[in-house]
Formats: sequence, structure tokens, C-alpha cells
Amino acid sequence: MTPADSASNPGGMFYAVLDDPVYFMEGSDALDLLQRISTNDVKPVVSGISVATILTNEKGRIVDVVYVCSQSEKGRLILAGQRKSANDVQRWVERFIIMEDAKISIASGDWLQVRCWSQSPGSESWKYPDIRIPKSVAVVNESHWMNESVRLLMPKDMLGSFEELIASVGGKAVEELAYERSRILAGIPSVGRDISEETHPMEARLVDMISFTKGCYVGQEVVARLDTYRKVQRVLVRTSGKGRAPSTPAASVGGDGSDAGILTSAVDCSDGTWRGLAFIRVQFLAPSAAPVQVDGETVTILDREPEHGVYPQQ
Repeated sequence: MTPADSASNPGGMFYAVLDDPVYFMEGSDALDLLQRISTNDVKPVVSGISVATILTNEKGRIVDVVYVCSQSEKGRLILAGQRKSANDVQRWVERFIIMEDAKISIASGDWLQVRCWSQSPGSESWKYPDIRIPKSVAVVNESHWMNESVRLLMPKDMLGSFEELIASVGGKAVEELAYERSRILAGIPSVGRDISEETHPMEARLVDMISFTKGCYVGQEVVARLDTYRKVQRVLVRTSGKGRAPSTPAASVGGDGSDAGILTSAVDCSDGTWRGLAFIRVQFLAPSAAPVQVDGETVTILDREPEHGVYPQQ
């Protein structure tokens, strides 16, 4: 049994060892630099609060989604990245270091990320796990739409003792395929698979990672315009269909033959159906909209509230 199929999920605590990169940022200007090149207000990090933020380019599109926490005893910030090409992210950040006292380095050779969450019996949504984390492990809380989990950043030589700890409270390791199934059913996008450098944050329902009051950052004008004028054209939604999961990415077509969006992730379920994540144009999310097809087969859209989690609450 895995958390892949909610009908057979008895609930519990799960964790997955990720190959996502870890970065260190050091220097007296490191936090101010992050404030200028990412979407969220990262100043609470100095108070011991982890912050989720998005590195966006000049067009307001996603470079990476990162979680930031402070390792004050070492005088540095720790960043949990998601984009696999860590060197590209490092070079992108370094573009903005001119005279600042700031340095970013890739720590993935010695550090790793573990994602941990809990699920109630029969539920697809992720919730924060009830576990006491050792102080030597950096913890970042993450939430997306209806889901909550934690990312644990630790030296690689600590993984064995952590696995013993989580096993002692009933936690179960999740292998890659089961992890993919679980995140897709929960509606959690993956950078590199669902989110690309063509994705705007609000398309991926990442509005909680954006501050609309902190002031300027790279890409801020575009993000603000999309919000002010309600210009988001497509939205990440969960989808389902019959038979085997289509290969992804796959274009989706509306009933009138027009472009409806793109299916970015899909996985087979045990009942002969498949589930997926797709960016669907908002005109196809209305209950009365024409059906959407992938590979000639009709797809069911499970989330038909185009503004839910897209724009900030008024």
C-alpha cells in the first residue's frame, strides 16, 4: 500500500528523500538581496520563521520556488530549492550581486532535503506531520492550496538517525513513483515537471508566496499587473480520465477545437483511471464550458473554481 490511491489509504505519516538542491547564502547583505529578487517578504527569517518565496525573472515568470530559513549560529541562510539545475539558479542569483556582501553556494554535495507529511485515512490532502524534529535539522513549513508539509534540511550523514526517529513514530518511507502519485492526487506541482520558466506564480496557485505590499523585486510589475487586472489566463487544476495515463506533457483541446491548455503530470491509479495536473485556460473551467480532451479522450476537470487560490483574498 502507498498513499497513491486515496480509497486504500489508511492514513499515517510519510516522508520522501528528495534530490532537490540545498543552497547556503552568506554575507551581511544576503537577506536584503533575497528581498530584492524574490516575490515574498523574507524579513521574518531573522526571527526564526521560514519563508516560502519565488525567484522570478524580468517577465514575472518562475526561475525557482525556494524555502528560506536562518542558521543563525552559522551566520548564514539555508535555501531549499526545487529546480534541479542548481548551477543555473546560482548563476541567476549571482547576476544581482554587484557590490553587496552576499554569496550563494550549492550545498547539495553534503546536505539533502526530506519532505514529510501526514494524511488522514482516505484523504488525498497533505497535512503537517506531528513529529518532534531535532534542533540540528533545519525545518521549513510549506503550504500549497489545500496542502501542508515540511521540508527538512540536514547533512547527509544525519539521514540514518532521522529515518530511525520517524520509523519509531510510525512514519513510512515513500519511493519515487508513490511520491509522484501522492503529490499529483493532492494537487501539488513540481518545479521542472509542472512549473517551468514559462509559468507565472499565480497560474500555479502560488499566491501565498507573493507579497503585494513589500515593494519592488525582479518581475514585480508583471506580477502586480496580472493581479490588478485579473489577467491570469490559465490555472493549475487536478484532472482525471479513463484508461492509462497519457504521456506528458500533452496538449489538451477544447470541444470547439481550440487550445485548452497542457497536461503536465499524469499517473495511473489502481481502479483503471488516471489522475493528473494540467494548466487549463480559464474559459474551460466554467461548469458550462465545452469538454476538454487529451489524446482524443475526454478529461474530467476536478477543480472548477478559476480564482480559488489564484488571486489574494480581498
